[in-house]
Amino acid sequence: MLQSRKQQHPINFFDTPGHPDFFDETLTALTIADGAIIVVDIVEGVLCQTERVIQALVRQNIPFIVVLNKMDRMITQLRLAPVDAYFKLRHVLGEINTVIK
Repeated sequence: MLQSRKQQHPINFFDTPGHPDFFDETLTALTIADGAIIVVDIVEGVLCQTERVIQALVRQNIPFIVVLNKMDRMITQLRLAPVDAYFKLRHVLGEINTVIK
């Protein structure tokens, strides 16, 4: 329960798999959602399934927040310099914005 100024608001989280076989379940969960949190792996970028979910959110006019996840992988796995990591971030954000348009 989220509580603010003596009011309580229930919050339910639905963790939907990113695998294409579960897209129908994801769409069903969106029909009862007031909002969504989209988690994007910064190294993987926007995958096909993420793109489809964002498009469904935009079509259904459901507000959403994008969270960039696993940013440490840019350093530990990709060994990107800070400038290159910045451009990687810009690229992924550009992908997200393109899907939203």
